[in-house]
Amino acid sequence: MDLGKVALSMANQARVKYLWGTGLNKWLYAVSYARREGKQLNVVCAIDSLSAGAGGSSPIDFFRPKIQEILGDGGIGFIAANNSAVVAEGGTLGASGATQRTNAAFDPASDDKYCPNLYSMVFTDSGGYANLSDKNHIFTKAKVMYLQQPGGGTFKWGDAAYAAGRIDINTDGEKAVKFVEHTGTFPAQLGNTVQIGNVVGPVQVMGVDLRNGNSGVRVHRLAQGGTQTRQVAQLDGAMYTAVLKNIGCDLFILNTGMNDSGTTAFPAETVDTDIRTILGWVRAANPNAAILLVMPNETADANRNALLETYRLKILKIALDFDAVIFDTRWVIGNYTQAQAKGLMNDSIHPHPTNANPMIGEALFNFIGGSNLANIEGVLS
Repeated sequence: MDLGKVALSMANQARVKYLWGTGLNKWLYAVSYARREGKQLNVVCAIDSLSAGAGGSSPIDFFRPKIQEILGDGGIGFIAANNSAVVAEGGTLGASGATQRTNAAFDPASDDKYCPNLYSMVFTDSGGYANLSDKNHIFTKAKVMYLQQPGGGTFKWGDAAYAAGRIDINTDGEKAVKFVEHTGTFPAQLGNTVQIGNVVGPVQVMGVDLRNGNSGVRVHRLAQGGTQTRQVAQLDGAMYTAVLKNIGCDLFILNTGMNDSGTTAFPAETVDTDIRTILGWVRAANPNAAILLVMPNETADANRNALLETYRLKILKIALDFDAVIFDTRWVIGNYTQAQAKGLMNDSIHPHPTNANPMIGEALFNFIGGSNLANIEGVLS
């Protein structure tokens, strides 16, 4: 017997067991329950490019396969109805007759406030369509999320390969976010395509939710590059809560602050209020959701770093008030000078996609239990 390996295993299990007494206890309980009952787990990642991006530009690109290897592949989860969001997940989007809105044009006084990650697709005329294909992941069920609105139009929704099976959706009604699941089952294969077709505007589609089977874990990205906490906090709270309830939220990972410290910088008091607003919506969706607050890394700008430090101090207090857990990216890559010297920075702000993000993604995975999640009952017994 390798006593060294046994000791390491016991130490790892003891560490995970320790987490039971912190804000992650809700996550560990959810994992245990889901594995015992054959239920699906849902991890929601918000709100900026460190939780989104393409080609390895986010630690979540490396976090997702690791956690799905241990807990099972429940599907990719939520994808915003926008080409850049789809491409970031390795898919393709073909569309006609739609205006694709992004956070760059976000206006909280408009229907943008009903878009959970500020990306959507708006059809004003008739005859438009959108085909979304997932080339890298399997999904067997699919749900569309759209805006119900007075005088709203209609569209057909379903499997792009089975026209007769598509269902008719009427978006007319009191303004609210709505979800409709495709009644059929997609084959368990890569490359399945969903279609929003035969559109008679006005229709606004916010995204699709893709699921593989009824167990495993999904990692949803309610995140886009450039998004500010300030913007998300101006969304419709009832909508955000409804979205989290619908897609599921056992663990909410909030990575934010970097974009708020940018050219239009916000004081710590504003960021504090905005984070609390968002986490209030999370708690309303699932009072038992675990919350993991990710501290932003340092940048090459000393003044910006000073502002980010004021955010971190606020986040520490928020963690206490919301029974949340802190993960500091600097634990993995160090401060900016250290990270730059090791080749772990891609530019003056972002960690390197191939040198740093795999390390951060793996650290996040290990921080919430890592491979010990496969034996969560034994760890917690």
